[in-house]
Amino acid sequence: MMLRILTLIFGCIILEYAASGQELKKDSTKESGMMRMETPDVVAKPVFEGSSGNFNLTVWIMSAITEKRNNDVKDKIDTGTGAYHVMVELKDAEKSRDVAGAIVKVLSVSPSGKKETTELESMMNQYGGNIDMNEKGDYQLNISVEADGNSTLCPVVYSVK
Repeated sequence: MMLRILTLIFGCIILEYAASGQELKKDSTKESGMMRMETPDVVAKPVFEGSSGNFNLTVWIMSAITEKRNNDVKDKIDTGTGAYHVMVELKDAEKSRDVAGAIVKVLSVSPSGKKETTELESMMNQYGGNIDMNEKGDYQLNISVEADGNSTLCPVVYSVK
């Protein structure tokens, strides 16, 4: 009897979570011309997870798209500029707590050697921003972090196909 009650409660929680997730998806794209991350049905895997200096970093890189509205019809449009969204989750390596107030920058070096620096914006417990990767090949991304009197440089290689 107790198992049936727990199963019923768990099922209700799952249904409520699924319903609220669908509402959030609909509401998150109302504004016209907004850049947003392409959100696949499965959770994106990080391109890097590891320690660098006094920090633990998790890095995601996702293709950025634009949604265009015409008469309330949404069309997903590739930006055509090679825009990618970089998200960095930053934690203190010793205490495994989120690091707030950090300065996080990405120096991207294209396959042809072109360099571009982007400062990532704080987004709750992560840092994110768009970078341009319009060439095919390997990009060297040097992620620099400054926080709490500590700094580190974390190199990541990302391949654009």
